Amino acid sequence: MHRTYSLRSTRAPTASDLQNPIPVPPSSTKSGRFFGKGSITNTLRKSTAGSFGPELAKKLAQLVKMEKNVMRAIEICSKERKEAAKQLSLWGAENEDDVSDITDKLGVSEILKVLFNHPETEN
Repeated sequence: MHRTYSLRSTRAPTASDLQNPIPVPPSSTKSGRFFGKGSITNTLRKSTAGSFGPELAKKLAQLVKMEKNVMRAIEICSKERKEAAKQLSLWGAENEDDVSDITDKLGVSEILKVLFNHPETEN
């Protein structure tokens, strides 16, 4: 390996090195047949852009947005149900033993329903 390209180069460049620098090899990603105006990638993009069109891209973006909103709504709903179950259980703890037992079981079953139906909302 040439010392100019080494990270461990300890000698300072000489005057002849400064006047006649070693050419840096061209980057393979900036030009050539894979990237650039006449490349395979550019040709594929041009040929497939017309077949998919902006309508499908817009519909896909709307679908993704709707799916995210549905997931947010499910998370909010599950958090509210968990909170209601905890409050029911706490309220029942302040009452008689029979009421306490029933409300505790209802709270636990509600939390288990949420976790079973939507395991991604475990927090």
